[in-house]
Formats: sequence, C-alpha cells, structure tokens
Amino acid sequence: MPTADQLKTQADEFRCAGRGDRAFSRYLQAQDFYLTSDNVLEATQCMHMLGVTLVFEDRADEGQKALKAALEAYQQLRNTLGIAQVQRDQGIACLINRRYLTALDWLIKSRKSLLNSDQLAERAITEAKIGRLYALDGEYGQVDGCFNEAYLLLSKDEHIAYQITANIDNAFACLELAQIGHMSNHIDTAWALLVQSGEMLVQKRQVLQITGLRVRLAINQKDWHQARAIFKSEFLPLLDDLSPGNQASLNREIDIDQLKKDLSLP
Repeated sequence: MPTADQLKTQADEFRCAGRGDRAFSRYLQAQDFYLTSDNVLEATQCMHMLGVTLVFEDRADEGQKALKAALEAYQQLRNTLGIAQVQRDQGIACLINRRYLTALDWLIKSRKSLLNSDQLAERAITEAKIGRLYALDGEYGQVDGCFNEAYLLLSKDEHIAYQITANIDNAFACLELAQIGHMSNHIDTAWALLVQSGEMLVQKRQVLQITGLRVRLAINQKDWHQARAIFKSEFLPLLDDLSPGNQASLNREIDIDQLKKDLSLP
C-alpha cells in the first residue's frame, strides 16, 4: 500500500504529464490519508492540486469548486502562500476558459496577497500571468512592466520551472502584440530552460505549449513548410499522449482548431 506522500507524488507526475485522468483518485486517496493523520495542510494541498487537475482536464466548474474549497481551507490555516497560489490558479482557470476580466481580478488578488512577501518566484509568476492577460485584454502599455518585474524577481530567486513559465507567458503576450522577434527569443529561452531542467518527458503540457507557439511563429513568418512540419511531426504525436480532457483545455489555450485551419489541415 503506497503512503500518502507516494500517492501525492504519483498524482503530481500524472498531472504534469497531461494525464489528470490518472491523478484524480491518487489525490483523493492521499487527501484521505492526510486527514486521517490530522495533516490538514497536506490534505488542503491535495484539494488544491485536484482543482488544478480538474481545470486542465476541461472540467472547469468542478475544478473551481475544488479551488474554492482549498482557498477556504488555506484561509482557516492563515496560510498566505496557499491563498495566493489558489487565487493565481483561479486566474489561470479563467484564462484558459477565456474569461479574461475575471482572470485578471483573481490575479490582482494573488498579487495583493503576495505583497511584501519574500516568496520572490511566486510573486514573479503572478506578474507574468498578469502581463499575459494585459496583452490579451489590449492593455499593451502595462505588459512590459509586468514582465520586467517578473524577470527582476526571478533574477533574485533562480526558480527554473517558473523561469520556463514566465518565458512561455511572455511568448504568448508577444504573439498578441505582434512582436515576432521577441516571441522567438522567449520560445528559444523557454525551450533551452526546459532541456536544462531535464523535465521534458514530465512537463508534457509545457512542451506542447512551446511547440504550439513554434507553429504559430512559423505561420506568422509565412514559413508554411516549417509550420506544417512542426505541427505534424512534433505537435500531434505529443498531443496524443495527453488525456482527452487535457487536449480539450489545451485546444482553447493554443487554439489548435485555428492552427489546423491556418495550415489547411483537416
């Protein structure tokens, strides 16, 4: 019988690999074990990650209910970091589902919760998400300030996973701003950091985000041959590794259907 910690680790691995369908039961089992031993914080973290998993599995309503429950539990524990992380994940859930104003509200709450915190990497990634949302919302004058703040904070706290995420978010923002040269730089940086991290086989959703951005970059550069080659030989085989729910939520984030139309693919 695996321990609660082992179940939670397994669930985290499946979630990162885009197989949330295999993570659900493990998070719930781990949560039950933690509650049995009165480890409320670890049980709350399981509920939090279950919410994130449900969102990525295209079950947004259920996911946000789980995130709400986790937020209330963190508030009872007076765990400021947990509160800020759930607020950010609520924002990410709304971003994926294209509810940009609500997403921004949640991310601003996360920023306020982290104000004056020494959790520099956490503050950085919230700033990066806000910058991406400003680009989507047409608040172009705000974008650079958010990303500059994110990179400044990350320069003081070398958290490679968050550096990858910040560069992916910046690439998405550059796509909205039609800053193709900068977009290319952030894609290259994110990819190099992911290779350096050794997590390419684990962080499959991030690999697909970067690969999808590479396809979009090639389309914007009118390099149709390159765009089709990346999409067919790299993107689609990776996509098949994800659960159907993860594929659906990623479709909304990257707009895979639009990529197919732009590439004249069925």
